[in-house]
Order: sequence, then structure tokens, then C-alpha cells
Amino acid sequence: MRAIYLAMAMAFGAQATDATYATYPDWLATDKCKVDDVPLLPKGMTQLEYYPLDAYNKNVCEDLKPISSSGSDYQAKIDYLTNRYNLFSWLQFIALNREVNNHYEITQNNLGRCDKDANCGNPVWLNWRETDTIFLEQGATPVDWQFNNNASLIEPLRLVEQVAPPHMPYKDAILIDQSNNPVYYQKFVSPYLFEFIKKKSFYNLDGQIDYANKRAWACKNDNDIDNDACITVNTIGFLACKDPSQTQCDKIQDLTQFDWSSTTPGMAIEIKVAWKVLESGDDKSKYITRLLPVREYKDFVSGQSSPYTVTNKYMGVVGFHIIQKTGSSKNWVYSTFSHKSNIDGLTPSFYDRNCPTCPVNNADNGQSKTQVTRIDAISPITRQVNEHVVEALTAENSVLQFYQLIGTQFTTDRSEPLTDNTGKVSTSKQVELENYSGNHPHPVYLTNEVLETFLQIGNEQVEGQKKPIYNSSSCMNCHAKGGIAVKCDTSLKKAVFGLRTSDFMFIFDDAHWKNQDKYCAPQNTIN
Repeated sequence: MRAIYLAMAMAFGAQATDATYATYPDWLATDKCKVDDVPLLPKGMTQLEYYPLDAYNKNVCEDLKPISSSGSDYQAKIDYLTNRYNLFSWLQFIALNREVNNHYEITQNNLGRCDKDANCGNPVWLNWRETDTIFLEQGATPVDWQFNNNASLIEPLRLVEQVAPPHMPYKDAILIDQSNNPVYYQKFVSPYLFEFIKKKSFYNLDGQIDYANKRAWACKNDNDIDNDACITVNTIGFLACKDPSQTQCDKIQDLTQFDWSSTTPGMAIEIKVAWKVLESGDDKSKYITRLLPVREYKDFVSGQSSPYTVTNKYMGVVGFHIIQKTGSSKNWVYSTFSHKSNIDGLTPSFYDRNCPTCPVNNADNGQSKTQVTRIDAISPITRQVNEHVVEALTAENSVLQFYQLIGTQFTTDRSEPLTDNTGKVSTSKQVELENYSGNHPHPVYLTNEVLETFLQIGNEQVEGQKKPIYNSSSCMNCHAKGGIAVKCDTSLKKAVFGLRTSDFMFIFDDAHWKNQDKYCAPQNTIN
């Protein structure tokens, strides 16, 4: 694989002297952090050769954080970081959507548009592991990672329910487009994250509980918010390290595999994708398009358990989440993209322009078309970055030109969870919404209109307060609640997940039992 990268470097005139290390342009690696230099719109960023490790050079810019909301330079720093993390998000999205050739080598070509016969390019991320092929029924061991075979393991698309707010039944949170089709969802993980899950036997509930029980960790206290994540995955992202002996310093990341014997640390990346059924009136060349097997449900009354048939359909990506753990944001960086035609344009996929009285973002168990709106506007800085990048992608005739970044969420300080701006622990609703995760995420809310449609709550009355509070979806604050299974509730025969025990990952909820009776027998109850 190193030979592949070396060939790419020669073809595109890279300046690296050692094929082990990546080279990055000065604006990314050796920038002086001029916070008044906003927006930064670098040329050639759609052709960055190597996968980006972080949003900026942490060694040079380490004084950017913590950011105090009362500081005179607060807005300048926030705008600067928003700009930098937005560039990072686009670099991720582009790198993950590079075309893979017939030999399963990653090329330097950004994903092109499908031709008239619907022949479409093969993006990198579709050759990663889909979580349904990891967290198998009966808790079985997943087959080994093979970049050239992972896609063949994918089961028919099945997941139609979104994450629902507390007051809403899970089965109601189904998004229906203007063609009366549900949106389907998939999750993928990077090579390193797959190997991490498999090595620790986290692919079934049994392995998760075994791990919890053999360690004297804070996870056993479900209410403990002081532990620093009982499971911690690799943190990389040190651009232009001062000390080259640091193993994570600018090492070329192999997006096709991860080997524990390698000196190159792997990247912890999760992806969540929203797929729309492409009808005859949809232009397949304007979507990241694949022909995929899909479960067609007879109805949604009983959710995914309802009768279904499997049909091959052309599917187009309409939403794309990326989360990656980096050196500059230990709570991970959250990036979310959506298709430009979701709610805008002459014929939006999820909005009826001729129905001004239709209730917006209303969940009804998939019984009618969803009138979708995005409550939180895309920030002006993000719009500027979008325009800059899309201009370059349009010149390349890449299908990525039809997507837009909604925003990027990142940490701004080193505060503890559920603390206010003075550092004091608080039980107020405002502090819960703003800093449940700790490290004060910015922006407070980041919501994708087709991935978290029904989490856009809006004004909400809080008990004991006269004035309502605005509430929407926060990726970081939500993921902070993630956990692994730590015991079985013997009365319900269900796994109990430890709060804040999985380093901001929710995927472990998808695991199944291998030997449920062993863990759910009354005498095995864990106190």
C-alpha cells in the first residue's frame, strides 16, 4: 500500500522526502494562527494529497484554547476556529470520496458524476465496514477486514428510524420524502476502529460486559461523570510535530487497512449516511449514487419488524455525518453535510413549496410526507467556505459540488461536563444543553435536516422558568452519553449501558447477545 501512496506522490509533485510521512501545505501545517485572517480560503485544497490529521497545527496554535466567552477576542477566535474546522471538514469529505479503482487502489480523483448509464465511481468510505457486518445477530465474530471485499458483505438497507427526542416513540421518527419513500440510514467505521472493536471483542454484548467486569473502572458507577472515558481510542492530529520521534507525527494514514504491528497509528472515524431512493425524475449524476438492495416495508406500524421485500434500487446520498477524534478536539470533531436539493431549489426532495400550512419536521410513523426545514441557519463563515470549495469541485466536474457543509462542531476549552462558564457544576437546563459533554462545544447545536429532523425542537418550556429555552440537536453532547454494556437487567433481559463509557461512540448499542442466559441469569446480576 505504501507503494500506492508513493506513486500518487510522484504523480502529483509532492515534496515529501520520506514516504512514511505526509506533507501538508503551509496554511494547514505551519500557519501562524492569525485570528484576524478570516476567512481563509486556500487554493488547491480539493487536491490535498494526504488525509488531513487535524484542523490546524496544534503545536503552533495551542494558545487558541481555552476560549472565554467574556474575552475581548472571543468572536475573533471563534470565527477563526470555525473557518479552520470547516476547511478540515471539507478535506475529510473529499478524501473519503476519492475514487477507488478496479484494483482497489485509492486514486487522487475526487468522485465524479455518474454517466448516462448510471455507471458511478466507487468512493473510499463504501469500502469500509458497515456496522451491521460487525455487530452480527447471535453475537457472532465478524469476518476479517478486507478493503476489496467489505462492500460485498453489506446487507440490504433496513434502518429507517432516526434518533428521536425523549417525548417521541422511536418508531415514529421516520423521514418520508416528497416521492413518498422513507430515508434509509447506514453507519461505517474506519479500518482502525474496526480492528479496535474486534480486538476487544466489543462486537457482542458478552464481550462488552466481560471487559467492564475485569477492570476496576469508574464505568461501574452509571452516574459517574468524572471518568475520562473508560474506553479511549487513538487520538492523532499533531500536524508538523516538533519532535519527529512522536509516532503520530504526520504519518501517512492508510485508508484501506490497519495493522496493530504498524508504527502508523490508526484514525478513529465513524460515518453515518442518509440514503434517498432515486426515482426516474431524479438526476443520478447529481448524487453520490449506488445500486443497493433495500428492504421495502409494507407499512411502518411495527417499525422495522413489519413485512418487507428486498429490491435493488438506485440510492443517492442526501446526508453525511463524519466524526473523528483529533488532537485539537478530544471530544471528537463532528462534521455534517447535506445535499443541496434537500430543502432548497425548485423541486426539493423534502419540502413542498406549495404547502405553506404543512407542519414542519413532524414525525408520524412514516404515514405522510415530511415537510422538512432547517431551523438553525448555516453560518456566514461556513457559507463562504462552501462557495469556495464548491467552485473548485464544479471545475473538476465532481459530484461533490452538489453537497454543502452544514457545520462543524468542536471543543473550545478544557471544562468538565455539566459546568458553567465559571467552572461550577450546575444542574440547570441551560448548562445541560450547552455543556453536557464538557469542553464547551461550538456551535452549541449542530443538526442535519435529514439525519436529526425531529430533534429540532425549537422553543421549549422549562419547569420552574417563565421564559422558554431554545433546544435543538448537539452532536457532541449527545455522543457524550454513549456507552458499552456493563451488565444485564435480569428482569427485562436487556443490556444496561454505562453512561459515558465509550469515548463518545454510540455504535456499541447495535451489538447482540452471544450467550444471553449466561449474563442475564439472576445470580449473575452485577451491582
